[in-house]
Amino acid sequence: AKAGSIRVTFFIIEFLIVTPIYIVLYLNRKNGSMAIGITLFLFLFYNFSLSGMRQSIAMSLFLLATYFLLNGS
Repeated sequence: AKAGSIRVTFFIIEFLIVTPIYIVLYLNRKNGSMAIGITLFLFLFYNFSLSGMRQSIAMSLFLLATYFLLNGS
């Protein structure tokens, strides 16, 4: 809500996810390929980060609904 736009919020979240990966790959560029490293990250973990956010929101709403269902409020 503070960012004013959902696009800005998503950009900030994805920036915080991908930037540390780029920094580590850049610092270790003599030991391996940056292109292969970022490709492996994107194929293996990037989709989970998006799915993980969605699943966390869904589980918190489920927990809230279960609380109201069990307490009758």
